[in-house]
Amino acid sequence: MCGLFGSLGNALALPEFRSSFELLRHRGPDDTEVVQPDGEVTLAFHRLAIMDPSHAGDQPFCDNVQQVWLMCNGEVYNYPELYQRYQGRYPFASHSDCEVILPLYEELGIAETARQLDAEFALIIWDQKLRKLFAARDPIGIRPLFYGYGAQDGKIMFASEMKVLSPLCSEVHAFPPGHYYDGDGRFIRYRDIAKSERFNTDPLDKTLLEIRERLIEAVRKRLVADVPVGYLLSGGLDSSLVCGIAAHVLRCSVAALDSRQGVQYRGALKFERRCDALWEASTLDGYLVPLAEPAAAGAEGHGIPGSGPANNGDRASEPE
Repeated sequence: MCGLFGSLGNALALPEFRSSFELLRHRGPDDTEVVQPDGEVTLAFHRLAIMDPSHAGDQPFCDNVQQVWLMCNGEVYNYPELYQRYQGRYPFASHSDCEVILPLYEELGIAETARQLDAEFALIIWDQKLRKLFAARDPIGIRPLFYGYGAQDGKIMFASEMKVLSPLCSEVHAFPPGHYYDGDGRFIRYRDIAKSERFNTDPLDKTLLEIRERLIEAVRKRLVADVPVGYLLSGGLDSSLVCGIAAHVLRCSVAALDSRQGVQYRGALKFERRCDALWEASTLDGYLVPLAEPAAAGAEGHGIPGSGPANNGDRASEPE
């Protein structure tokens, strides 16, 4: 979780900017940067350090040769593959997962960058050579992003929370998930997760096994960090299962803490055993079968949507 702000124009000249940007500090207590590559844009970032907690990972990132600036609140899960692709071709300054977005953008542009990221993200890119400010948000909208138009000059602004923009803008909107801003006033959809062009017709046992494997992989790729990883637990099935999978993947025990007191919970061992039991149970066919019962079984299969190709052609000057 980090807090970002980006705008065309000199936001520093606005009397409300400092106090408004301070409203994001709770999102990034580890570092704060405010830069103006030139008089046409303002980029500001509050950082919560997860990957490469050194100052090398502070944002905005900058490629001084190509004159491209990047801010990203997110986690890039295909970072190792992208890093390997550009290693030796791009002078990485850090081990931050987000820095790989710079060479990806420089090679492919904003549209293909958004499509190729396996990530949750809200990002802003300033391309000084093109004199354009780009932005994009992940397909689900996990990372928050809002935009508005300056009350004085009508120029676009972006921020992680609406309350930052409200004092500065005449109107504020949620940045639509699965879209990118093209720098020319248009929001363009690059992926629609609600659209499916194929359906799974595999046998039930194979489908349930794939659901299990995808759940494990979804947890596994979220465990990469240079700082300790924690879990927020409601005590129900979902969060306990996720924690149990994580403990199995990391091959470590889980220390339960009481959020009210910040101390180790007396029932930690009992909770750990429950996580282990849930992991073992998830390997049994009978445990996962009930999960599929509500799905309507059609003549061709079980009615479970598959992942179709991205819808790359939809455009909207203003997103709904």
